[in-house]
Amino acid sequence: MGTRRRRFDVNGHDFAGWEPSNELSEEDQEEIDLIESLQKGRVLDSKRRDSLDEKRQRIEGKLIPTCECGWRGDPVGWLSPSFRRHQTGQQYIEHKHSSEMSRIQGRYAAEMAAAALDHAADAWDGDPDFATWLRARADRIIEVGYYDGEEWP
Repeated sequence: MGTRRRRFDVNGHDFAGWEPSNELSEEDQEEIDLIESLQKGRVLDSKRRDSLDEKRQRIEGKLIPTCECGWRGDPVGWLSPSFRRHQTGQQYIEHKHSSEMSRIQGRYAAEMAAAALDHAADAWDGDPDFATWLRARADRIIEVGYYDGEEWP
């Protein structure tokens, strides 16, 4: 009888941060660095802080959530740097959820295919090479995480 199969772990998606929708020139980046230095470690009144945030917002434009896999979401409203650190954004949350569900479904499908091939190999009473090939196919499906459609030679 076949053994229970497990798919190798696949790294999930990781939030890479927010990217400005506007392309930043060197001068823009210097201005952002200046704004950050003015805000760092200082207690600013709300009027001055809001003024600096508005200036940065004009430079950066909307923000785009990104993932390590290269995914880029739709631009969203500008977020202050302190809020960006929370790694929020409904698009990113939905992307991560969708990726995780696809991974789970893929693992489940691979395990089902491998179990079916193992069962077929156990029940096969013909050519022993074919039963060996079926078990090797089951191992390969678990290794790659999906049924790749290879046929008996």
